[in-house]
Amino acid sequence: MNENNQVSHNGLVVKLPNHRSLFMASFACFLCAEPIQYILNIFGVNGTAQLALTLAIVYLPLVAGLLCRRTIKWGFLALIVLVAAIVAFTLLIYPEYKDVLVGDKYYYSFKNQVLAPFGSIFGFLFVEYIDDFKDIKKVFIISAIILFAFYSVQAAQSGGVWVVGNTGRIAYYSMSFSYGILFPILIFFTYGFENKRIIPIIVGIAGVFEIIVYGSRGALVVLMLYFILYMLWAWVPKRRQIKWVFVSLASIMLVFFFVSANLQEELINTLINRTSSLGYNSRLLSVLSSRSLFSEDRITSIWPATLQLIKNSFLLGNGLYSNHFYNGGFAHNIILELIADFGLLFGGGMLLFCGKTINDVIKKSNYKEERFIFVIIISFCIGRLMFSSSFWYEKLFWIYLACYFKINKYNPRLEMQNDI
Repeated sequence: MNENNQVSHNGLVVKLPNHRSLFMASFACFLCAEPIQYILNIFGVNGTAQLALTLAIVYLPLVAGLLCRRTIKWGFLALIVLVAAIVAFTLLIYPEYKDVLVGDKYYYSFKNQVLAPFGSIFGFLFVEYIDDFKDIKKVFIISAIILFAFYSVQAAQSGGVWVVGNTGRIAYYSMSFSYGILFPILIFFTYGFENKRIIPIIVGIAGVFEIIVYGSRGALVVLMLYFILYMLWAWVPKRRQIKWVFVSLASIMLVFFFVSANLQEELINTLINRTSSLGYNSRLLSVLSSRSLFSEDRITSIWPATLQLIKNSFLLGNGLYSNHFYNGGFAHNIILELIADFGLLFGGGMLLFCGKTINDVIKKSNYKEERFIFVIIISFCIGRLMFSSSFWYEKLFWIYLACYFKINKYNPRLEMQNDI
């Protein structure tokens, strides 16, 4: 093999993939692990064989890339050590948390959800080895096509009726579908807006209609936040962007309540009748019509329970995963989650750090590839983590952190501008 990654034999020249292509392929497979498992299941590969084959598809390109590059980056390893230290310290102080942290029986245990082979935290690993934001953007676009097709097929097969996990319970909406298809929708919209292409925008609109029929309310928040952030990023002068972004984030809840309370009832009821006539039941439209946007939801019970945890140990918190131990689930709000687990002292510091990252990203994202990535991730993560899920579960949160450290490391010219 020569320096151009080419192998020649008897006049036949074969160009091998370089480490850059291998890292991109591995990252794309990581984002599309669920569709990969779905396809394997169609061919009768399941159980341990499915897990092993998916692991090989996702991680072998990464290993091959590391062998080609012959350099190790320490960011992810440092992150794993830090997380392991937090888990160990929590178990030392709260040994009763063992089942929710490292147990196998509890489905949402930290071990099963965060430290699993395709756990969200590994998103940091893949991004760390991709040096160029252009390559991350390419992976996003490729993954968006695959994920959109996958979730659209899932929606069509469901017929509007979903089975919730392994419980056997029937539901007329799916949160995993809503947020799963929302990620490629945001990518299609951003690509279409930036390149003035109508087809990606049409595909994004089609996806929005799928969310309306099959989806959950939280997706509406993310979409609203995305359009606000995109307009600010695209049209507001850079020196004023930071102020207006934070004003928008502070006011998004008020806007959301106002819109939900003032939607024309006739229009909503018409849409409900039309979708029902096609054999579908839209939970989102029904909730908007009844104007009970946050009723019939665990949020109404888990937020007060989380606030009680905060009152019990306001300064230092109740330890990692305290909500899972006391309330049987995550807090559905990153602010409440961090303060309940780590207290005002450490949790408040983490929240300030999150705010600082957004401030830095707005200042330093001068290139369209960077803006493309950050406007999607920030709007998705804020909308998702303020009303649902946990930052421990979200791949995009850890991808965002890796991108944040990358933009700080690889943008010396902008650092000089900020110092002038």
